[in-house]
Amino acid sequence: MKNIVFLLSSAGPLGQGPVEEPVWESVENRIDRAFEAGGSVELALCEKIYDPKEGNIVLDTINMSALPGMFRVILTPRRQNGEKKSTMREWWEPGDTQFRGSRKFGDDEWDLRTICTDISIAKTLFRDFFDHRGVSDTLIQSTYSIWDRSSWIKPSRI
Repeated sequence: MKNIVFLLSSAGPLGQGPVEEPVWESVENRIDRAFEAGGSVELALCEKIYDPKEGNIVLDTINMSALPGMFRVILTPRRQNGEKKSTMREWWEPGDTQFRGSRKFGDDEWDLRTICTDISIAKTLFRDFFDHRGVSDTLIQSTYSIWDRSSWIKPSRI
């Protein structure tokens, strides 16, 4: 029988060590802290194995990279057999918003539509991942594939 666990981790000025099987309040607290001070928060669904050389097998992840007052969310669903590239997806502003320019976020320039200042969106995305114990159809519909922009569907209103 597989041992599937949730792992919560964060980094930054207020980062804390990893927590196995966190309660929602711990996830929400780390999201708030990263949004206020900068840093990152990751929630991962993992298959736990007991070989110290191998570690855990990560199945699905949701990650928030934050600078004070703004963030980006990246979703990484498990890769299906035969997929050559990562299935990494990023949150984009909902709707058909036209390109408004880019902004430096960390070391790179990013489309403004991928940078969010509404913390409730991060909490909603993470809560969906938390409640479904991984990537749901709602999360897929709220994000775009970084690798396959030709197959984009309009994000839902998360």
